[in-house]
This record gives sequence, structure tokens and C-alpha cells, in this order.
Amino acid sequence: MNHDTSFVVSRFENRNGVTSWRVSGYLAGVRIRRNFPTREEAAAEKAALERKALQCASGIRAATTFLADDQLREAEATFRRLKDGLRWSPETGQVGSLTQSQHNDPYVKETTSAQSRSESPGRLGSPEGH
Repeated sequence: MNHDTSFVVSRFENRNGVTSWRVSGYLAGVRIRRNFPTREEAAAEKAALERKALQCASGIRAATTFLADDQLREAEATFRRLKDGLRWSPETGQVGSLTQSQHNDPYVKETTSAQSRSESPGRLGSPEGH
């Protein structure tokens, strides 16, 4: 089912005779109809729904973070490199790639940095390290 992702603000009179404003449309195939007492509130909701529709279509979403802009760009670049087969080593703090022999070795496994810290003997925070 292919629905248009545009939203419309329309004026209508509800059952008790009061004028209200309705935002209607489809978001991810789900019908949306919301009523508001003022046109401004309806317009704000329409903008929010249109932003959500764009995020759904593009795969990009807003997220709150404590990172500065340059740190955020660096983190995004790191995840792109990880996706391309590179991995970060918690021991060296360096980014590198697995060699073909490491990829084929059943004893070499990819781990996250959190797993590496919790599973490595002799590290602070582990029972063996005390």
C-alpha cells in the first residue's frame, strides 16, 4: 500500500460546534488524524510529522548526544570504517583490519570493546585483575 507522506492541516467544526484544526496524512503506512484547538499547534504538529516522514525515508534520525560536532563526525567516520571491515583494538587503541588468515582462523573472533574489556584477564574491573 503506497500512501502519500504529505500532511494537511484543515479546519473543521467538531460535534459541540467549536472550530478545531486537524492534521491528517500517512506516516509509514499508518493513517494519522490529530485534532488541535489552534492552527499554530496543528502547524507545529504537521512540521514534526513531516520531519519524521523524512527521517523514515532517509534512514537518518535526530539523536541527543554530549559529543561536540567534531567528535560526532569522528565517531560517524569510525563506524563507517568498522562497517568496511576495519576494527578497533582496545589493547592498542588503534584502528586496523583483520588479515585474511585472521578472518579464516576460528579462534579469532570479532568483539566489541566492551566485550574485550570484560573478558580480558588481568584488566581492571575483572576478578582476575585484583
